Amino acid sequence: MKTVYWANGELVAPNYIALCRLLRDTHLNIAVQMDPVTLDILRGVYGWLRYFGIDRPLVVLSGYRHPRTNANIEGAALRSLHMLGQAVDIAIEGVSSTQVGRLGQYLSAGGVGFYPTRNFTHLDRGRLRSWTG
Repeated sequence: MKTVYWANGELVAPNYIALCRLLRDTHLNIAVQMDPVTLDILRGVYGWLRYFGIDRPLVVLSGYRHPRTNANIEGAALRSLHMLGQAVDIAIEGVSSTQVGRLGQYLSAGGVGFYPTRNFTHLDRGRLRSWTG
């Protein structure tokens, strides 16, 4: 989905709502208001890749997670920012999770989790930190 969620200094409500729905907890089919900074991080990753001629979709593996869903995910942090709509797990075909993670670190917008054996990257808008899972 390509859409404009922010224009002229404000959220574009219908498009923002559509993105929040896309990033819902798919296990319970619950959507929340996703943090706009988290959306900006995704846009930053996409924009950087496009700049270098990589035009592939960002596959969101996890956006918002209800606390019940989070509790059922092995290895999920007890206070995961997913539960606040402030984190996403993504994969991009043909781009390693390490490359995506390094890009996340370059953006300096929050936390970056490298999951190379599972080929996804966690990005959030929390404090600057990184880890390998």
